[in-house]
Amino acid sequence: MDSKPDFEQMYYTLFRSVTHAATLLEQGNTVRAYLALVDAQRTTEEMYIAGEEDV
Repeated sequence: MDSKPDFEQMYYTLFRSVTHAATLLEQGNTVRAYLALVDAQRTTEEMYIAGEEDV
């Protein structure tokens, strides 16, 4: 099967996470914001790798 990583889904995942992290920063929750961004990075990296494995 000719598949590739779903960059659109990865973008929306990161965008939602960055928006959530910005809200947390506005509330003064820097640690939670940092953890949200790290989790988003990990999630999208896993999405990318899973897409590559399907190629």
